[in-house]
Amino acid sequence: MLPSANYVILLYMAESDQELIERYLNGEEQFFAVLMNRYIKYTYNFIIRYSGDKNSADDLLQETFLKVWKNLRYFDTDKKFSTWILTIARNTVIDWQRKNRAVVFSQLDTPDESFASTLVGDLPSPEDLFDQKFLREKFDEEVAKLSSIEQTILLLHLEEELTFAEISEAIDKPLNTVKSIYRRSLDKIKDLWPQGLI
Repeated sequence: MLPSANYVILLYMAESDQELIERYLNGEEQFFAVLMNRYIKYTYNFIIRYSGDKNSADDLLQETFLKVWKNLRYFDTDKKFSTWILTIARNTVIDWQRKNRAVVFSQLDTPDESFASTLVGDLPSPEDLFDQKFLREKFDEEVAKLSSIEQTILLLHLEEELTFAEISEAIDKPLNTVKSIYRRSLDKIKDLWPQGLI
């Protein structure tokens, strides 16, 4: 008797992305579903943050996964799959924005500057803010007030634990720009919280 689809998915959840891709490309089609299951929430959250439009996120996610499916054979397995899928999602959102509304992309760009110049000595560490359960609800409220690019960078680093280099590659922004936006985002959150809360 053949194992059920659920059993196959559970059995291979521990495999690396590269192993799942290789199995799919070698004709084991069920492993594409396993790979997409692994990244559906991750990609969906990124699309919402990057587009700023929750209503269109389902369509954008579907289009992203379709592009992944069509181009998976071209993926360089020496690279990180999570960065590659975010790059496809970003490009999908940009294409959608160009078709549906005028976006002033200059607002998303920040001139490069020294990362050291953006540091604030008494700013609490991101981990301290993120890990304190009683502050999480307030944290989420304040993050929602940031621009979509600020939300994207902040949450990719804190929630998805991407490095600044990986974020830079995924959203096609210079590394110093990503770091600067991240620090300024933390600064804004700190300023918005009630006096004495942190």
